[in-house]
Amino acid sequence: VYILEPEKVSGESGEWTRYNAVAKYDVVDLENEPPVVETALDSQMKIRALLHKCPVEIKTVPANEYPSERKCGAYYDVEHNRIVAKADMGYDEIFLSVATAMAHVEMKRSVEGAYDPNQYTFEAKCAAFSLAKRYDVPTDSLDFSKVAERYHDRNEEETKASLAMIHKSVKGIHYRMSLKLEPPKEQSRE
Repeated sequence: VYILEPEKVSGESGEWTRYNAVAKYDVVDLENEPPVVETALDSQMKIRALLHKCPVEIKTVPANEYPSERKCGAYYDVEHNRIVAKADMGYDEIFLSVATAMAHVEMKRSVEGAYDPNQYTFEAKCAAFSLAKRYDVPTDSLDFSKVAERYHDRNEEETKASLAMIHKSVKGIHYRMSLKLEPPKEQSRE
């Protein structure tokens, strides 16, 4: 990710602002390397890893009881501090929608006061997108069109804060997934 940082420059023709492209971290550039797995991960393994040590309860509801106003298959219920998921989803939809909901859980830890998932929809989808790319899950169903327009007029500090929030949530979820996919090896006793 590159951020354009302003720099005041003065010369013979006067003073002006120059913008320098400065490399910042990428949200997929995590401290932990991806797990080394000798066999290809199947969809069920990815879902199990995603759900591993989830910090909140996950409640599955039948499709006919799932709120019709929800466009994705899972959401973070702030009031009850749980993830609510629709029962009849395919593997890719489970991964993307639960990863998005989990990103909200992770981001809530960084927000002081009341947390409103509607304010962080873009960041949660970015986190789910990063995780999906890391684990080769198709991202075609992620729609950024309605949430991205709110972020065009952000200033540099707001953009940095948003990227930091995305990075932190991806890092937390990826860490728990890597524990499931490649458990730590026991140290040999002397």
